[in-house]
Amino acid sequence: MSTYTGRIVADLFARRGLMLQATMSTNYLETIRMLVSIGLGWSALPETMIDGSVARMELVDDPALARDLGCIVHPGRTLSNVARAFVKSLTDSAGVSVGNDDGEARCPGPTHVDLAADDAGTGPGP
Repeated sequence: MSTYTGRIVADLFARRGLMLQATMSTNYLETIRMLVSIGLGWSALPETMIDGSVARMELVDDPALARDLGCIVHPGRTLSNVARAFVKSLTDSAGVSVGNDDGEARCPGPTHVDLAADDAGTGPGP
């Protein structure tokens, strides 16, 4: 699997003694949703990608899908207003504080994100 989430899913299958045979993979969520919607497979997609063209599948034993996310800023550069707002949005949603002595936004260390809250297994729509 070529993506970080893909490797998480492949590892989940491997831990259960199942072989995952992906015949096609892509990094583009819209493409993945379209392929799922026409019945060419299933995927783990963010909740925001679920619409009338795909259906959410409930997982039997609710495996823990999680990954660490982070952001990096150059310490010698000043962030634009948009970048500062983006970092604030990230850190607010992660529940951590930002800022340093001069009030400049900065990224915290890695933050654990529970994918079960953000991603859903999907199959072809109705």
